[in-house]
Amino acid sequence: MIADERVYAIKNGNLYLTGMNNPGIENDDRPFLTGGVESKGKFSFTYGKVEIRAKKECASGAWPALWMMPEDGVYGGWPHSGEIDIMEHLNYDSIIHHTVHTRYTNVLKNTSNPPRGIGNIRADVTEWNVYGLEWHPDVLIWTVNGVETFRYPRIEGLDDEMKQWPFDQPFYFILSQQLGGSWVGKVKPDELPVSMIVDYVRVHQKLDE
Repeated sequence: MIADERVYAIKNGNLYLTGMNNPGIENDDRPFLTGGVESKGKFSFTYGKVEIRAKKECASGAWPALWMMPEDGVYGGWPHSGEIDIMEHLNYDSIIHHTVHTRYTNVLKNTSNPPRGIGNIRADVTEWNVYGLEWHPDVLIWTVNGVETFRYPRIEGLDDEMKQWPFDQPFYFILSQQLGGSWVGKVKPDELPVSMIVDYVRVHQKLDE
């Protein structure tokens, strides 16, 4: 992975993650460059309340995401150890997505009992919003501006073989301004650059008594 300072910046106290046309890096045939940061190896945690204040620019093929991955992957490679997508947005949509990925949902295809995600939460992503996650030992609860939008519960009896709930281990953050892919569709180069702007990432946890 190449670090290119053109795809990330701190301006006025905010983090800008940018997707752009490749300006012509020598021996690099990628059409686009994208910015992202992660806390792997620096900060991970288990259980608590997450708040990420962010806003986004829109473009065809733009796919900004706020998500979490397991620090050590104690149940094996993806998707066995889980993935938590706090917020994903596509193109110029007026909706956002919340999703989990696990062995139970992606390998065994149990996507409705319980529902593995929701993709019809209305939000004006061009304005500041606080995307939240309350992570408990038995349920994940998503919020937007403090209002609950989705929950994914732990189902008793499904963990030994199906691994419906791998969310009992430390996870780290990934904030990324992605471009293109089968889900989001084709990128229109003339609509770039496009950025996701992040004001803060906060984690609240109860201190042990």
